[in-house]
Amino acid sequence: KDQNADTGDNGGASAAQDTTIYDRPDGNDVDYLSAGDPVTIVSCNGDNWCRISRPRQGWVWGGDLNR
Repeated sequence: KDQNADTGDNGGASAAQDTTIYDRPDGNDVDYLSAGDPVTIVSCNGDNWCRISRPRQGWVWGGDLNR
């Protein structure tokens, strides 16, 4: 039912647990995700930080995402 339910480094994912969205890796808090919230991953770097575009732009620790 969710057209963004693909996996991998690009596309749809969800928060595996409550987590924080940062303005940059190890940066300042800008928002929060609750477990199960849908996110759109733009890319993930070698340090396991993922840049997201939904629900807002920012960075999330990759270990906190189901992808």
